[in-house]
Amino acid sequence: MFQVLVADDEEIEIRALEMMIRHDFPEEVEIVPGAKNGLELIAGIQKYQPDIVIADINMPGMNGIEALELIRAKYPRMKILISTAYSDFDYIRRALKLGAVDYLLKPVDRETFQKTFSALLARTGQERFEEDAERKIRRDVGEMQSIAGNEFLSSMLLGDVTENSFNHYLRSLPHPYHGTVVMMVQTSHDGTGGFSNMRKGLQKTISGILSQYCSVIGKSYRNDLYFLIFLPDEMDDARWLRYLKDLAELVSKKLKDYPVRLEFSFSRKGKTVQEIELCLEECRLALSQQEPENLHFYRDPENRDSEELPVETRQHIQAILKNEGKDEPEKLSGHLQQAILYMRQNYAQDLSLEDVAAQADISSFYLSRLFRQELRCTFVEELTQIRIRQAMQLMKQSRLSMREIAVLTGYRNVTYFYKVFRKSVGAGAGEVRELLRSGMENKMGSIG
Repeated sequence: MFQVLVADDEEIEIRALEMMIRHDFPEEVEIVPGAKNGLELIAGIQKYQPDIVIADINMPGMNGIEALELIRAKYPRMKILISTAYSDFDYIRRALKLGAVDYLLKPVDRETFQKTFSALLARTGQERFEEDAERKIRRDVGEMQSIAGNEFLSSMLLGDVTENSFNHYLRSLPHPYHGTVVMMVQTSHDGTGGFSNMRKGLQKTISGILSQYCSVIGKSYRNDLYFLIFLPDEMDDARWLRYLKDLAELVSKKLKDYPVRLEFSFSRKGKTVQEIELCLEECRLALSQQEPENLHFYRDPENRDSEELPVETRQHIQAILKNEGKDEPEKLSGHLQQAILYMRQNYAQDLSLEDVAAQADISSFYLSRLFRQELRCTFVEELTQIRIRQAMQLMKQSRLSMREIAVLTGYRNVTYFYKVFRKSVGAGAGEVRELLRSGMENKMGSIG
């Protein structure tokens, strides 16, 4: 139902129009109290905010033209139908230019009014329908963006993200895509109950703060919070770093009274799926730097002194590359020799103990015993060593992305690759790659 306000300096004109409306449009229109001059018209509009106003353009106090200028400025969607006894069409054209949707010439006959008012109701109804539809679209788009964003971030944390899921989310962004930064928030607590729910509430709070300044996806995962921050426009390195610092300081300030300690870490800017996956590792590396502040920004390993890696770690990297401590296949028993050669040739495949045992023409139980007796390790440990050594060679000799290196060495899940690499080597894949590329292996060779 639409609300209508009638304004005219003649009481009888108001009543005549109201009577026609009640008689011909009883189910569609509600009439609010009328106005006898321009000032009453403005007051009535402010009080009732009707959908349609029928106003004489020649009223005392403030004429319809003056009132129309004020109405249009404050209520641009309100429909104004002017009525006049003037035959000066220039005057009518002025009113139409100011936003009146149509006009009626006095005396208004019923047939003309029915036709004009019916068309106005249809137009108003269509616009209301379109406005409702637009609101629904915005709501649905927002919900779809939230769902797509959470699915994308979840798959990214689990290492299962694809180009399709990434592009699907990008299509829902309200602005062009200029790159992404990962923010990780580590929380500490006193061991009291209910902290899991508190962390989820914290994630929503931080997402709410950040969403006022950028597009963001947030998720609580295990004991930490992760946020993908989509940069609002193209920025050079200095500007986006300043932008992130401002965001971090803003969040820290608003959460300064939060009952737990918060540590913030930021990755470098990434654009592709592969770069963003590497951002997760960069966040963890930044957080492990043990700086006194609670804000940590990833520092490019190229700018680090290689001495930051412990001597033991660098020695271990050298040993893996040279395969120290392992007998060469020709020094091993025949079956184990055959198994090792097969593993070195097929490490990129999804190998199992049973697969390799079949190639060596022995049982998996016997092969497992040979690994322990002759190499003093398990099948999985030896396969991991082969894969990690090959990954290091690719890091040193190629410009492949970490995701590509992971796949080429038998790891379909790049996040799992990062975990295995750090556990095996004692340092992150990004650190080791930059170390190898910068020629630090020469310095490692002088240690001992």
